[in-house]
Amino acid sequence: MLVDFSVKNYLSFKETTTFSMIASSDKTLWDTNVIENAQDTGINLIKTAIIYGHNASGKSNLIKAMNFMADFVQNSTIINTDSAIKVNPFKIDPDCLNKPSEFDIRFIADGTIYNYGFSVDRQRIHQEWLYSFPKTQKRVLFERDNNKNNPFYFGSHFKGEKKVLEKLTRDDSLFLTVASGYNNTAARAIHSHISTLSSNIVIYSVFNRLIGLSAMHTTFISQEVPDIQNSIKSFVLNADTGIVDIISPKEKLSIENIENKSKAFVNDFKSDENNLNVFPDNDFVSFSSGIGVKYPKTLHKTKNQKGNIVETEFDFSEESDGTKMWYGLAGPINNTLYNGDIAVLDEFDIKLHPLLSKELISMFHNVKTNPKNSQFIGTTHNTDLLDKDLLRRDQIWFTEKKQDTGATDLYSLWDFKKKPRKEEDYRKNYLAGRYGAVPILEKFES
Repeated sequence: MLVDFSVKNYLSFKETTTFSMIASSDKTLWDTNVIENAQDTGINLIKTAIIYGHNASGKSNLIKAMNFMADFVQNSTIINTDSAIKVNPFKIDPDCLNKPSEFDIRFIADGTIYNYGFSVDRQRIHQEWLYSFPKTQKRVLFERDNNKNNPFYFGSHFKGEKKVLEKLTRDDSLFLTVASGYNNTAARAIHSHISTLSSNIVIYSVFNRLIGLSAMHTTFISQEVPDIQNSIKSFVLNADTGIVDIISPKEKLSIENIENKSKAFVNDFKSDENNLNVFPDNDFVSFSSGIGVKYPKTLHKTKNQKGNIVETEFDFSEESDGTKMWYGLAGPINNTLYNGDIAVLDEFDIKLHPLLSKELISMFHNVKTNPKNSQFIGTTHNTDLLDKDLLRRDQIWFTEKKQDTGATDLYSLWDFKKKPRKEEDYRKNYLAGRYGAVPILEKFES
């Protein structure tokens, strides 16, 4: 469960900026939208958060920052051929270009709060830290400061080999990644929780290509996790798309488990984005890694000339973009709900009807569909979601560019000094500019 995430000097974030899933004292929608006393830690967390802001205000950059952290934790030991870490500091201020970027995350796992973070530039790791908080007491597992002669400090609760792992850790790789790779028990558990985010973060920057990939992801999950096949099918059939059945491909893939498939799915897109063939004529997608899968067929009921109901089979490529998108979401969303994970989606409701978007969020608020308290974070421009019967004030977030620095400011509706009343029309007030985070359209007059 995510508690909060902080980023500094990365993309449009200049100063330390924190996104929090900690529930406020507001009792509105408490029973449905709040995880009370999450895993007996005494912390109350919100189940969903929706982020608004005008174009280029930094919404996607927050998701990209989360993705960079999760991906770097997963892959920092891989030697980079161009010898530069792909981190992007805040460019508008030249002084920031030579300073490290900083990432910090707090999350709950197995009833314990963990705090992990690091600072990094394009050449090396500057600092790295891992703390745990059992029963709210802080324990230092390890601290690393590469600006010191003896960069590592280990707390008494970090068990296992230390000196050998120190020597194996390059200046440009994370100790957590190294320790996990060498089967340190504590490091592996933390590494797994953070790197899981990487496969659950979807950035829809290339829409047509990514709905194809998302659809493949759903097919992977449907094939490999039989327990949620019916949930995926219900997710699609109940959306009033005209589909009455989904015929999954029978071909089995060579990857051994869904976790490896997800990683390969994501890594292939990142490494070979321009060469992926999406929705080809034969409805087959193959990757450079050797993974292949056919898209499913869909079944529609129609009437023939005699008025009899007949079933007609469609190729997946013949479905509307909205249907493809909804099917593409079916796998990741249902897998997240099944495993109790966190789903983070940028522009999650592209091509979706507002009622479908509301239904997706409501699934995370419903104890029947979300018994494991999974969390959802999404960015959107859909103001129909600004509904006091759907979201609390601490679940509505905004990004806005500061006029003086050009950096992103991130805040929630609850953060206002004069808090908006819970009975306010959030949608109307947002569009009227009362909460900021909207474009100044008067400039078009010139």
